[in-house]
Parts: sequence; structure tokens; C-alpha cells
Amino acid sequence: MLKKLIGAVYLLTTSSLSIATGISTMTGNALLSDTATNWDPAFVDGNTVVVGADNIELVTNVSKTIGAIRLDHTLSMLGYYSNSTASPTIGSIAGKSKLKRLKTAGPLKGQIWTFTGTAGVDNNPPANDYSGVSNIHFTYTSILNINAPVTINSTFSSNIYRGSTININDNVILTHNSIASINNTFNIAASKSLTLSGSGMTLTSVFDFSDSGKLILSGDNTIFNPSLISNASSAVLNVDNNVTTSMPSVLTINTINIADGKSLTIDAVNSDIDLLDDNASINFSGSNATLVLTNSGASDRTFTAYNTVTGDVLFSSDGSLVADKGVAGSITTSADNIGTITIDDGNVGVVGATDKKLKQVNLNQDTAASVGQLYAGNVDIGGIGPITATDLLTSELSFSSNGTLISDGGITGNVDFAGNEGVLQLADGKTITGDIDSSGTSAGTLEFLGVGTVNGSIGATNALTTLKFTGAGDNTIPAANAKTIEVANAAASVTASALLTGDVLFSQAGTLATQKGIIGNVTFNDAGTLVTAGISGNIDCQSQAATINFSGDKAYILKSPIQNAENATLDVNLPKLTTIDLEVGSINISDNKILAIDLASGNKTLLAPGGNGIKFLGANSTFQIENTSSNDARVASFAANLAGDTGGGGYYCLAVVLKG
Repeated sequence: MLKKLIGAVYLLTTSSLSIATGISTMTGNALLSDTATNWDPAFVDGNTVVVGADNIELVTNVSKTIGAIRLDHTLSMLGYYSNSTASPTIGSIAGKSKLKRLKTAGPLKGQIWTFTGTAGVDNNPPANDYSGVSNIHFTYTSILNINAPVTINSTFSSNIYRGSTININDNVILTHNSIASINNTFNIAASKSLTLSGSGMTLTSVFDFSDSGKLILSGDNTIFNPSLISNASSAVLNVDNNVTTSMPSVLTINTINIADGKSLTIDAVNSDIDLLDDNASINFSGSNATLVLTNSGASDRTFTAYNTVTGDVLFSSDGSLVADKGVAGSITTSADNIGTITIDDGNVGVVGATDKKLKQVNLNQDTAASVGQLYAGNVDIGGIGPITATDLLTSELSFSSNGTLISDGGITGNVDFAGNEGVLQLADGKTITGDIDSSGTSAGTLEFLGVGTVNGSIGATNALTTLKFTGAGDNTIPAANAKTIEVANAAASVTASALLTGDVLFSQAGTLATQKGIIGNVTFNDAGTLVTAGISGNIDCQSQAATINFSGDKAYILKSPIQNAENATLDVNLPKLTTIDLEVGSINISDNKILAIDLASGNKTLLAPGGNGIKFLGANSTFQIENTSSNDARVASFAANLAGDTGGGGYYCLAVVLKG
């Protein structure tokens, strides 16, 4: 008997297991707590429920597991609105008809719902299928666990007692925009994802990312203003459609990915915004992915990016962006003369456009950096750099530091060193269309790295510190005022169309030609060539094989001596050059030109020992000795042959100018 009884128990257990994986059909309104009434056969925990009649209800008033629900007919309601600890677990819900409403009543009512995605008997309905659910309604502080990789297309609703929680424990897609209306909390499990694809959503929910959860926003025109974001140190936000946020907490998400052709708009209406802090990143998945910065409020706001912005930035209204690590993409505006960007380190791509310039660009890099084509109201060099502008700068340019800007594309605008010893280097073949000056006090260096052009003035208000010609080729400059004008390349040829004010230094054997003369001194540290109509200061050849060519259409009196000129050459190509000293190694007098030495200041030694003397280049070349003093006893001594290489003849004349 004992063996038979045990056998009977075994058969019963086996039979129960078979029923547990079977089907229970609802023939009318049914309760999970009453497994007999309107069930055929009786419901057993884990069974697939088949809805066998239209517009009936299933009350989940006890904690049971429903393997799946097959909707052969309409199920009007699934749930239990009562004080109860009933917490149902349900697999797939799908079929020929619909579940009109799934009603959850959360911890206030004692219920926690769990979706497992389990398939029905004979895979009907299939696994992870909740296509039969028309509406999910949250009451009180409901909790819904989604433990399967499912797509839920139902609408969502809630009563006035909002504060529900949805735990995302697998990769889940919610497609309807009504999810935004329930003001719930989303807890996204580590390494799992939630996709919200409804259009026109305004999301104010709480999002907990469990450190490494992922949120994907793919609906059109989503406003993402979560009331709280937490545990986002390794979290991911995918912006797969156009998204706008005004909540700084969104930028605490570790990784933000913007899809190609889509935009993330950040509105600083409420406060300043920090981006890319704590090694966060914003990644641009294509050339048309855009980060839009805007400020719809009345107060000035600042955006600060602590890491490299790798894509395009758009200012849709006036505001400021501080990029601590540069911007690898472009920076543009939606209107002209809005937006201020400050680059503290790193490179910048294209900035602005012809008809949509930024208001202000501050380049504060203290290490080598670059900027692309740039359109702005003003660009300020606030870092040491050097900063290389790889393309045209269409902007006013100012210096607030002693930094260096290398202009590889030229500048359309004025340059102001503003009293700072900055350096502007102009590349070969490039042009600066505006004026170059230093407001406040004299300062700044303009350096030509090759053949360059300046259309405006140089140092009109205050002298630059240095005007330097480092590159080879022919340079043409306007009137210039600099403390030092340096020719620093033997192949440099500089032509000034107007007066030069400043001391000229030949550190290399190049050429400087000035049609209107020089107010300043000239020093040769190498065998340079100076062509001028006149010099107000001293000339020191420092024993170099310098060439000094006085050229022009008017006579000139050189009132200072040419010093250390024993190896120098003096060319006379103006009607008459009168000197007060003439200890020069070699002299060339062109035809119909006159070189005169005036002994008014005393006795003079003419020419230089060992020099080549005077070469008369034409039949009417003339050298004359004058004495404009009242002392007739003046003596001129020749240290070299007077005639030298006489060339085409010429005249030697003694002239006395009588006084009073």
C-alpha cells in the first residue's frame, strides 16, 4: 500500500507539472484567486491564459505567474485596484485582439508588476511580444519591472497620484509619447538600454542609470528635462533625433552620442552650463551632427566645455562657450553677430560664416594650437600660443597677451596690439586689408614670413615695437611706424610707398627701399641695401659691405655722418646729395647727379683708406666740395683716389658759398 500511495503521489505531481505548462481559457470575468470559476480548465500558476470571450476582465488579486496571455478575444482589463500585496508576473500579451487596459496599483496598494517576455504554449504568443496591450495605467506609486528585451507600443496613463517606477532590466523600447505624461522614475540597469521613440515628448522623469545604463532618444522634437539624473558616471545618452534640454544635469551623463544629421540643443535659460566635465564626452556620429547652444532667457549665460568638443557647435542665440580643450568641428551661428567662444586649449575648426559671424572669439591657448577659417566681429589673442590660423580670418583682431598668431590665410580687418607685445606673423602671399596699430601704448610685432601685403596703415596711432621681414621675396608696405624695422632675410626686398618712422636694422643682407624717406637711424649688421630719399638719423654700417642708395627726384641734405663705412658703397641717384661727412669706401654718382660735401662744420677727410674712390657713371656726374660756413680756411683731405673708376667722365668742382 505504501508503494502504491507513493506511486499515486508521483503521478499527481507529474500531472500537475504538465498542467503548469498548459493552457487555461477564460470563459468570463475571472480572478486569479479563484482558479475554477470561468476557467477551463482551472488556472494553474505558470499557465498560458487564453481569452475566450469578448470584453471580460482578469483580476490579479493574488501573486501569480501568468506564462503568457493569448488574446483570442478582447480583454477589457487586467489588474487589481485594491489594497493587496498581489504582485503578478506576466509573459507575452498578444493575439488576434487587444487588452484595453493593464492597470497597476503599486506599493501604496502593495503590488509590483513584472514583465518576463515568456512565450505562450506552442509559441503563441511568441516570446517578448506585448503588442496586444493598448494601455498601461499606473495608479499610486506603481512599480513595473521589465525583465525582457521587448518593444511596447501601448499608450501610458496615470491617476493624480503620480510617482511610478519603471525598472528597465533588459533592452526595452517604448514607442508612444504618452510615457512622458506619467512623471515616473526610470531605473535603467547596468549595461541595459531604454529607447524612447515617441514624437513631441517633454520628458521630466527621474533617470537612474545604475552607472552604465543607456538611454536612446529617437522621437522627433524631444524635450529632455529630467527632474533628476543619478548614477551616470558611465552612462550613455544616444541622441538619435533632435533633442532639446535646459537641465545642466543632462550634461553629467558620461557619454553623449549625437547621430548624423541630428542635433542636441542645450538651452541655458536657467543657469550656466558645464559640458564634458569629469572626462565626459560628446561624440558626433557624422559631419552633420550638431551641438546647438542657445539661451532663451534674459540673463547672460556661459557654457564651459572641459574636454574637446569633437563635432559642430551652433549658437542659435547669443551666449558664451568656454572650450577648455578646443572644438574639433565647426562653430556656427543662426544669425549674424551672436555668440562668444573662448578656447583655453586645443584646436578649433571653421568658425562662423560670411553672413553669420560670431560676435567674439577668444583664443587663449598657451600651447601650440590651430584655428580654421574664421568669421567674427573680433578675435582676441589671449594666450601665448603660438596659434596658427590656417585659413582667412574675416574679423577685427586684438591682442590681450604677448602671444603669437601665425596667419596662414591673411586677415580681413584691423589689428590692434592694445599695448601688448604680441607677435603677428603673416604667411607668404597673404594680405592684411586693415590697419595695424597698438591702442594705449607702443607695442607689438608684425612679421612677414614671405611676400605679404598690408593695405592699411602700420602704427598710425602708436608705433609697433618691431616690423620684421623674415621671409624671401618682394614686400610692399604703406606708411609704417615701428621702433625697429628689421630686414632679416638676405632674399627679402621691401618697398615702402610712404614714410617710414623707426630705426632700420639690417640683420641680414636684404633690401629696403623707401620712396619717402626714413625718420630714424639705420644700422647694418650685414651687407644690406638701403634705397631711400632721405634719412633723419645716423647711419652705422658697422664695417659691413652695405649699400646706401639715395634715390628720388628732389635734392637732399644728409645732416648726419655715415659711420664705419670703409667697406660700404654710396650710390647717388637723386639730383643732389649733400653730406657733412664722406668717409665711405666706394661712391657711385649717376649721370646728371651731384654729390656734395659741405665743410661747414670743419675740416673733413673724404673717402676711406683702401676704398675704390668715386666712380662717375656719366659725363655729367658731379662731385663738388662746398663750404657754407663763414670760415674760409677749410681743408678737405682725400684718403683714396678721387677719380677712382671714372666710368663715363664727370666733374669735380670746388664751390664757395658766401655768407652775408
